[in-house]
Amino acid sequence: MVLEQLLDSFPRITGRKVTDGCAGDFPRIEGSPDFVGGLDGKALGIELAEIRGAGDAWDYYAEASRLALQKHGAMHGVTCSPIR
Repeated sequence: MVLEQLLDSFPRITGRKVTDGCAGDFPRIEGSPDFVGGLDGKALGIELAEIRGAGDAWDYYAEASRLALQKHGAMHGVTCSPIR
């Protein structure tokens, strides 16, 4: 449900077009990312995670950062990989 909301909202937020047929261009390692789609004809990987118990925006960011470090060993996907 959240993924569908993201995919529906993404073009309106970014002004870019979501495209099909790019999943084969994206390298997958141990089932990651959770979803591969296309953005302006280029592959885009999306990791999904549920964050619970965050009391405020800083708690939410801290948990997202912790998950990214655990998953990738770096801040990949949170702040170091901007969408261009």
